[in-house]
Amino acid sequence: MTPKPAFTVVQRIIATLAGVKGGTGTGYVTVNSVANGDTIDVKAYAYQGTGKTVVSVWFGNRPAGTPPPSSTCNLTFTVPFTQTASYVLNPMTGTQVPLSTYQCVANGSQFSVVNFPISDQPLMIVMQ
Repeated sequence: MTPKPAFTVVQRIIATLAGVKGGTGTGYVTVNSVANGDTIDVKAYAYQGTGKTVVSVWFGNRPAGTPPPSSTCNLTFTVPFTQTASYVLNPMTGTQVPLSTYQCVANGSQFSVVNFPISDQPLMIVMQ
């Protein structure tokens, strides 16, 4: 009767995406560069709601059993509000770290994160 580990991961993702929608209006993320050059396998999505933006980034499209080497990337996305609590969530492990751990630059409503880690495990930037 013990739930599978994936059940907890799905619960984290559902809770994180509560109240946001993806793919419309300003809900896009731009991957400006990837250190290892593997831009073709990057999956990056932005979701927005009232007072909340979530950006998910990972390497996808890889054959099972051959994980891509970890790398870093530079991202730009829109945050149309002032955020007071921002963090990065690894939905696989539940680990949260403050977004301030990473090099971030705001230019109006455009937000950029430089040298953000990317691997086959998704990371979710949560800004609220």
